[in-house]
Amino acid sequence: MGSKKIIIFDGYCNLCSGTVKIVKKFDPSHKFITIASQSKEGQELMKKYLLQFADQDTIFLVDEKQIYFKSNAVLKIIKELKYPVKLLLVLKIFPSSFLDCLYDLVAKYRHRIFGSSVSCDLNLDTNKEI
Repeated sequence: MGSKKIIIFDGYCNLCSGTVKIVKKFDPSHKFITIASQSKEGQELMKKYLLQFADQDTIFLVDEKQIYFKSNAVLKIIKELKYPVKLLLVLKIFPSSFLDCLYDLVAKYRHRIFGSSVSCDLNLDTNKEI
């Protein structure tokens, strides 16, 4: 897998897809590969890392041999992005338990608030090494 980090996200969620667009825009070094969890590649990765048994209302970050989810994944992703997105690292002042509760609240209502699409409108990365 090299130094690439894999983001597995809900491709049908407008909030998740919008967030991935922001990641791509502020990731000039192309450190991240983004894969919708509903795609064939996403399903294979979910099985490989036993994520199909995990909470599906979260984003997953696969980094080398570690897997991050919820607020930990978000903060790890933000850390790698350029400014001004990197300023969101100020959220680290809050305990992860609080950030995870906030994450869960947003995740629970994300489809109602931001909507969803019937298919993923983002192109998957074509030069990925999984």
